[in-house]
Amino acid sequence: MNPQIAPSFRGGEQAWKNFVASHLDTAVPVKNGAPDGTYTVTISFIVAMDSVVSDVACKNDPGYGMCQEAIRLIKKSGKWKPAKQTGRIVNALKLQPIIFSIEGRIASHDY
Repeated sequence: MNPQIAPSFRGGEQAWKNFVASHLDTAVPVKNGAPDGTYTVTISFIVAMDSVVSDVACKNDPGYGMCQEAIRLIKKSGKWKPAKQTGRIVNALKLQPIIFSIEGRIASHDY
């Protein structure tokens, strides 16, 4: 059963964007020889009732160190707001895409 209110990054969407912008090392795939393109890494993790993130895993790995960098980012993200189901806080699975874009040996990201 999916929660009525999904887990979310503390501070909301803008805080998440700011966190990613300041903590994701977009140079990792470039350093590892990734060709130009757009790569989406989907990270799965559990947000527990006590807000702790666990079971961080990569659902797909385009290579070039992107999966490891995305996992590192989630593990560094601290506590998240837990999910709610019928008004009660519950453990929930979160899928978080991280998009790496590489063009002309310059990398950027999206959420």
